[in-house]
Amino acid sequence: IRTLTDAVFFYCDQFSNINKNYPLGDAITKYLANPKFVKCSSEHKRQFTRRLKRFLNAHDENTSLDWFTSDYIEEWIYDELREVSDTERRNEYACIHAFLNWCVKKELVFKNVCTKVDKPDATAHKPQALTIPQVKSLMKWAQEIDCGSTAPFFALAIFGGLRPSEIARLDWSQFNWEEKVITIEGKGNRYRSVDLPETCITWLKKYAEEDGSVVPANLKNTWSLVRALAGFRITRRQLYGVDKEGYDDICVKCQDESRPKWVSDVMRHTAITYYQKQNQDIGKTASWAGNSVSIINTHYRAVEGVTGTTNKQFWKILPSKS
Repeated sequence: IRTLTDAVFFYCDQFSNINKNYPLGDAITKYLANPKFVKCSSEHKRQFTRRLKRFLNAHDENTSLDWFTSDYIEEWIYDELREVSDTERRNEYACIHAFLNWCVKKELVFKNVCTKVDKPDATAHKPQALTIPQVKSLMKWAQEIDCGSTAPFFALAIFGGLRPSEIARLDWSQFNWEEKVITIEGKGNRYRSVDLPETCITWLKKYAEEDGSVVPANLKNTWSLVRALAGFRITRRQLYGVDKEGYDDICVKCQDESRPKWVSDVMRHTAITYYQKQNQDIGKTASWAGNSVSIINTHYRAVEGVTGTTNKQFWKILPSKS
């Protein structure tokens, strides 16, 4: 390619060969039937198929491959509402990346958007805690959006230390308000009882029902909207189909690079960090969080930004009386 004109003709020629709007479902079916994949070991095929089918089941099979962006793929892989380990997220990334590479090779899509996605790290990162202004903002918007339907979700995660996937399974009938405790099904189908801090109880009682799901049916949408309004970087595609009436001026800036990225598990890490700061008992914190003593000792005793002053502020963050 010697001139700009040559470059334009080359680009048009290459792009004209692409099967535009190729359906995701058809592409996955075609990939799983390709000769090279068929020759792989049974275990490789089983694991690869399982992960691609999981990705497919999360979307309409007729969704065009062109619809997916690197930001969207990254958000899906790191989505905290999916109960998936860090190692499995890394494997999902590898599968989707390989699949899209094949799609590019077969001219089903123009480029592999997964190449720009941050690859999940199999090693544990040092936990981070939300700042006090961030917690206040999240809880403020959780109260305001959709009549506060997601406020219990955020309260249980930030003040109760529950994982999003654990909260999603909860029913209001499971709460023991007299003892201020709830028994939950945690990782590996193991059950544990969690004593709920007074701050968490105060938030929950404002929205509690006798029974029924703790989280709303539209949790995925409101979860994204609350974080966007609270100032975190959220892709516009995550807000597609979300009622943003009255908040468009804020949401239009949701992808601004100056906004902080949402850190995986940051709500739970915040809760554990402040619980340890408040109680100063590693064994008690480990039992409360469903972690080992060594994990608490290594990761939660000293987290940047968490001090005696912020600890007092944290537990005083309460719902508005209106």
